Amino acid sequence: MWLSNRPIQHDFSASQVKSSGRSRSGHLSVLAADAEHLRQAGQPALAEDLDQLALTIRRRVERELIRARVRSGHPPHNTRTEVVENLERLLRTLGRTPAGERIDWHILAPDRVEVALIAGDLLELLGNLLENAAKWAGERVEIQVLTSADGRVEIRIADDGHGVAPAHWSRLGERGLRLDEQQAGTGLGLAIVRDVVEAYGGTLGFGRAELGGLLVWVRLPGMLSA
Repeated sequence: MWLSNRPIQHDFSASQVKSSGRSRSGHLSVLAADAEHLRQAGQPALAEDLDQLALTIRRRVERELIRARVRSGHPPHNTRTEVVENLERLLRTLGRTPAGERIDWHILAPDRVEVALIAGDLLELLGNLLENAAKWAGERVEIQVLTSADGRVEIRIADDGHGVAPAHWSRLGERGLRLDEQQAGTGLGLAIVRDVVEAYGGTLGFGRAELGGLLVWVRLPGMLSA
């Protein structure tokens, strides 16, 4: 079976998370302003620390909003989002960043594949996976989209980096886990991916890519299985 029936635990109601999100958005604006002041004062290292803190807060809020929305019964069963066009959209954006522009990206997918996810949740999921691949890849990332007879969709992302030891695969996606302290990041990216996948009843897995690096795969409900 592709999909897990394990119940997902939620810590906040949708209204609580929305209220918290509005409150924190004000704090994020203050942090952004403070970071800019520090840059102008010639303290770029402190400014970068504040930017990273703001990013961490934003991602945690987004994480809880996703979980609360799905718990509250949204999206409706007829929600559908096209996968390939959103992949291409993200890659165009990522290709303009220092990490993404050096990567040779390859997509192997049908012309059109739809999943039963809200568009914003799919973009959050894919964006974090692609950013993770760009961070660890040497120069090549391969993306494959597969469908099953019952409509479920599998997205596989493989890179040619150094990979992750099998002993660590089960811990990938834990909040705050970083396997290389020389790389920037908080470990929240894959944690957000895991929350999105599990909230929609999907599964997330890891393995060794034929390219030599890490293989990440997600299995999501398609339109026939929604």
